[in-house]
Amino acid sequence: MSEETNGRNILDVAMELTKIHLRSWGVSDSDELKKVYTEYYSLVKAVGNKQGRNLYDFLPEEIISKFKGE
Repeated sequence: MSEETNGRNILDVAMELTKIHLRSWGVSDSDELKKVYTEYYSLVKAVGNKQGRNLYDFLPEEIISKFKGE
């Protein structure tokens, strides 16, 4: 049985985030791809059903800086 968040499968959400990451920043090899997917899976698992305004604190500084263009 797969876990869901807001009716969506955690694995699917992590995969969607990974695809966005790949389109935006790419990865250098399969090990980096594994790391990226694992980080997004962990993020989705951790935030669960929390409200959107409370999620910013869960983002790693590395991802925040990418969104800010640093």
